[in-house]
Amino acid sequence: MSRPNKIWFRKDVGWWMVTVGGKKVRLAQGRANKAEAERKFHELMLVRHRRPDVSDARVADLVEAFLAAASKRVAEDTFRNYRFYAQKFAEACGRHTT
Repeated sequence: MSRPNKIWFRKDVGWWMVTVGGKKVRLAQGRANKAEAERKFHELMLVRHRRPDVSDARVADLVEAFLAAASKRVAEDTFRNYRFYAQKFAEACGRHTT
């Protein structure tokens, strides 16, 4: 049985972190920012478990779900690139369903 996810402070880098799905995720920098780290952890857990409501979701619906999750975890410039290429991908796919 695996351990439950909880935040922990990594001294060598000075970040609050959590291990989710085997990957370490940085939440907030500095020991004093534990409350911010907990808030980001809860946001991460909410986004992680969301799935499209219907099994016949359009490609555009999946792209929107991806962008919603990415907006909370990547830098603004990175998100701008994601949005540009995701929009091109959705347009190329047209009205195909999954």
